[in-house]
Amino acid sequence: MKKTFLGSLFFAACTLSNAASAIVIGNPNSTTSDNCYPFGCATGSGEYQQAYGIASFPYPVRIQGIRLFGASYPYWENGKQPSQGNFTITLSSSQKFGFPMSDNIGWDSVVVYDGALPGLDAYGDLTIMFDKVFTYIPDKARDLDLLMDVKWTGASSSQRPVYFAADNSSWSEKDGPDGFIRYDGPVTQFIETPEPASAALLLAGMVGLGLSRRKTRRS
Repeated sequence: MKKTFLGSLFFAACTLSNAASAIVIGNPNSTTSDNCYPFGCATGSGEYQQAYGIASFPYPVRIQGIRLFGASYPYWENGKQPSQGNFTITLSSSQKFGFPMSDNIGWDSVVVYDGALPGLDAYGDLTIMFDKVFTYIPDKARDLDLLMDVKWTGASSSQRPVYFAADNSSWSEKDGPDGFIRYDGPVTQFIETPEPASAALLLAGMVGLGLSRRKTRRS
């Protein structure tokens, strides 16, 4: 009985752990391209958008944060930090990617983050945990990609920008004082959170297993 209980408990814990997983779009070790926008070299005010193709998402995801990977060369060393200022991140589904940027943002848009950026970790990576969760449903029938819109105000950065690994797995564009530019998007890891109902169901199952074990021991 003990082995059965422990095995069931291990399975439930693993299932819950896998539910809080992550999708990585692009190669974190990419050396073919890099990108400092928008979080590594933004100044003044501006807007940036990055689109992730629907084919990159095999299932619906509840996104609670993102992680960008520091480029292979050490631009982030010696205390280097992301741009200062206020950054507003909006996620939405989108069928359009062009100019003007405001037309790209979908009807289901959610402002998931608004504030200053956190610091880089020891590897030069940037992890931003959101204030709100956005659920993206890869509806192939409607062909809606995932769009990340970033606006910043009062931003400043040092003379040496922070660069992040990028490739053509996603595409990005920015509009600012130096014009409208399109280029490869930074490799992005989407940090997921499990559905509340799924997490509650797994937790209830684990509690039930524990109560069942106690009852068996008493008898």
